[in-house]
Amino acid sequence: MIRDTIRSAARPAMLGALFASAALALPGCGSISDAANAVGLPVQDWSDVRVAREPEAELVEMHHSVRFAAARYGLDRDEMAGLQSFLARADIGYGDRVFIVAPSPDQRASGDAAWLGGRRAEAVKAFLSRERIRATIAEEAAATSDAANQVTVYVRRYVAVLPPCPDWSDVPAVDFNNQPMSNWSCASAVNFGMMLADPGDLVRGSDPGYADGEAAARTIENYRKGKSKNLIRDASAAEVFPDASGQTAGGE
Repeated sequence: MIRDTIRSAARPAMLGALFASAALALPGCGSISDAANAVGLPVQDWSDVRVAREPEAELVEMHHSVRFAAARYGLDRDEMAGLQSFLARADIGYGDRVFIVAPSPDQRASGDAAWLGGRRAEAVKAFLSRERIRATIAEEAAATSDAANQVTVYVRRYVAVLPPCPDWSDVPAVDFNNQPMSNWSCASAVNFGMMLADPGDLVRGSDPGYADGEAAARTIENYRKGKSKNLIRDASAAEVFPDASGQTAGGE
């Protein structure tokens, strides 16, 4: 009995010495990983935090210069054809921003130069309006004298850059770092990016504008008077809604 007591008391000390020797033999995480891999155990680096799967917005810009003859502000036939070809290639759609950049006149120039630059920008804007394209006029300093006789049309749009999916780099059903697997949420991120009408909303959401107060007030009034419409229930919903009759109840 005394021998069993001594053996029980010595067991914690032996275990402590064993763990201490193991820690000295494997001083770093790399050694632990190597030892685990040597016996076929998958080891993951718990210090790496996986980036969330989500689409990103990237700004793309295209531009086309419209040239004018000296002291003239009308678009000739060749310049209109060139601008029309640019618009066809740009395929301007929902969410695109179009800017007309005209050279700002030098402070030493006469008022006629400022008037001429404005008329040229307005001529390009009128051409775009006939193509059902809304544009904003801006000004910038002309770098060269040749640039003073042209107006530049810029088209800016955001495109959605989808995450690299699918990603099956992780071992399925093996996770020692308490993180989602590599392919988690990949499909949702890709589908969301493909459904964006304007990827620029990823940078800044669109202004919803003012609410329709009249419609909101009428809806509340109908609800209080019991005139709100019931839910539409068809025959296929009979298992979920036992009282589904396939017809809607009365109401406006």
